[in-house]
Formats: sequence, C-alpha cells, structure tokens
Amino acid sequence: MTAIQKRAAGITANPAQGMRVERGPQPTRLTEAGRIALSLRVHRDGMDLGVAELVMTHEDAAQLVRELHRLLSASTRKQETGR
Repeated sequence: MTAIQKRAAGITANPAQGMRVERGPQPTRLTEAGRIALSLRVHRDGMDLGVAELVMTHEDAAQLVRELHRLLSASTRKQETGR
C-alpha cells in the first residue's frame, strides 16, 4: 500500500475519525494571478486543523464543473427513477 493509499484509507463517513475536508468559510475567489481559489476546512479525528485553499487554473476549474455536473445529473436521474 502506498503512502497516499494509507492516507486515503483514513477517510471515513464519521467526522470524528480520520481525515475530512469540506468547504471552508471563505467565498470562492480569483487570485491575483487569475486562478480560482476554493476555501477548504481540514479536520483530522474530529480536530479542526485549519483552512486551506485549493487553487486551480481556469482549465482545472472548468473540468471540475463538468465532473460535478455529470455527477449531479446522474444523481438527479437516479432520484427521479427511484434507483
């Protein structure tokens, strides 16, 4: 098992166990370099480790939007069909 797999294995649905990353308190913003910064809050074993930013290029952010749209569309269809 790689170091990344070991860290990923620590992610659980229980917020008091393992690593958890969720939306942070700051609004999404443009950096001075024109990149997109998404605020994230990091927790480990229920302890707040602080806020960080995921900084993305326009292309990375556009790809994320496409992936989220695909997942949201699939989820909506699944809810509508009851499957």
